[in-house]
Amino acid sequence: MSEFKVSIEEPKKNFEIHLSHEGNNRILFSAPFGTGKTYFLKDFFKDSSMYEVVHLYPVNYSVASNEDIFELIKHDVLFELLQKDVDIDNTEFSDLFIAQNFLYENPIDIIKPFIENTSELGKSIVPIFDALKNLVKKAEEFKAEMNGNDAAKAFDFFQKFSKKKGSILEKEDFYTQLIRNLVLQLNAKGKETILIIDDLDRIDPEHIFRLLNVFAAHFDHNDSENKFGFSKIIFVTDVANLKSIFATKYGEKTDFSGYLNKFFSLNVFIFDNLESILSSIRQLYRTILPYNENSYQPLSYKDDDYNWSTINSIISVFVKSGKITLRSLVKLNSQKILFEDEKIKAVYSDKFGLKKSSFFIIPIFEFVSFLFGSHLLMEQAFNDCKNLGEKEYFSGTTEQFIIHCTIPIIDVRNNKLVPGNHSFVIHNGLNDFKVSYTIETLGIGHLICNSSEMLFSPANNKEGVIGTMNLFYQTLKILQSDFDLFKS
Repeated sequence: MSEFKVSIEEPKKNFEIHLSHEGNNRILFSAPFGTGKTYFLKDFFKDSSMYEVVHLYPVNYSVASNEDIFELIKHDVLFELLQKDVDIDNTEFSDLFIAQNFLYENPIDIIKPFIENTSELGKSIVPIFDALKNLVKKAEEFKAEMNGNDAAKAFDFFQKFSKKKGSILEKEDFYTQLIRNLVLQLNAKGKETILIIDDLDRIDPEHIFRLLNVFAAHFDHNDSENKFGFSKIIFVTDVANLKSIFATKYGEKTDFSGYLNKFFSLNVFIFDNLESILSSIRQLYRTILPYNENSYQPLSYKDDDYNWSTINSIISVFVKSGKITLRSLVKLNSQKILFEDEKIKAVYSDKFGLKKSSFFIIPIFEFVSFLFGSHLLMEQAFNDCKNLGEKEYFSGTTEQFIIHCTIPIIDVRNNKLVPGNHSFVIHNGLNDFKVSYTIETLGIGHLICNSSEMLFSPANNKEGVIGTMNLFYQTLKILQSDFDLFKS
């Protein structure tokens, strides 16, 4: 039993080139939800000797107010840095900064907010306990060494500016300076430091733009340096989804492109690994035996190209729309699954002794249902995507095979599964199509649609599209109602 894996070799080559461009220190990494952005980035930077990466997931924060989101970002960055090869004893602070933070406060009180925020991050303090002890010790030493009078003046000076709302110095607090110093330590070791802020478009809209605006303000003030001194910052999102959220918040006429330009140095990196995902799913499909060895199979479900092409067309839509995510797929293992070839308990079936293997579409739905983990989730996905994935009229053999798979079942109340010639009209918006098809017997008790012909309806003789996902959805509903299959 082996783990489900997806190759990242093709996008890896493209991202390596993009990342290595001189001056490319801000990167907007875009792809639809569920297509494997996080999976890719984790794999790409895993065991890298060139980069030191801090990977954050703000969607996991428990945020009470809009003002809290960036504070949690800072604490999360510091939490990750304290687990890396950094030396607290070599961390230096300016005298003015020391006066502000160490003279009038107990060092424990300075560290306390950070400890409290770990619960908001959903993390344990244990991995960084020793680092925090060293930090408190250093704070106590600073406090003992400071000259009281000079420190008091400095403290008053900083207090005036830190209380001023909107001041640039407002957020230059203890944690910000500490993060800067730790990042500088890592940069000095010859590695590029990278801050990844993931799942941006999954955060509450108010929090998204609070977070982004803090970075944007920093870029406006200091265009040559990243926030906290990181060599590169990677913002991970779906730009199309972010644009929709932006328009909802700020209005359709607000300049989204101008706003977005602040967050990348060269161009938006479009991540696309759909073909590798589909290839891995096909490999999984080939390792699964859909039916037991006693099944009579009109064709080899396991190896037939048309059968896979139909599955491929379904899965492509589900992956692109986020209904099937890489997060869910990696939980699957390449194991043999036994689907029993049961007799169909339905209207018309007793007449012909039909089984599941009598129809091409049933093993296809069996496999798709396996990917979702339940019939209910599969049905919901088809319902949500029934208007997606439309194909140009008669664009190839895959569409023909889809007609073979679906129309005889959709039209079952008229054809009664009786062998012979039948016809059906597909109503698809502005375009109606007449389908002529033949049901034939193959062996004893096995019915198949042997051929079909697509004709334009005389009333609408013009080019159109076939809504293939809608055909699949209609077929599934008939299988549920008339064949007693795939019920949730």
